[in-house]
Amino acid sequence: MDRRFNPTLVARHPDAAAALESATEDVAVLGFEDAFARLETTVQQLENGDLPLEQAVAAYERGLALAQRCALLLEQVELKIRQVDASGNDVGAVPL
Repeated sequence: MDRRFNPTLVARHPDAAAALESATEDVAVLGFEDAFARLETTVQQLENGDLPLEQAVAAYERGLALAQRCALLLEQVELKIRQVDASGNDVGAVPL
């Protein structure tokens, strides 16, 4: 039997879906720096291995939501930079 972690199976669990939904609610309003800092904290908690299984699964799901938020914000900034660069304007600081 393959004992590797399978996030697809976790996502099918009814409690996991509810936990993921509540974890992503507040993530959607975070700026990049806050989301990244929380992601780092979550990763450290998971790497320590001290969390009970249910808390570890919740932390993993929150980490996924935080990583997705960071990726989205980076994509938005990259698009802004490309738009400014394409128009020939200064590509200095781009507000988030």
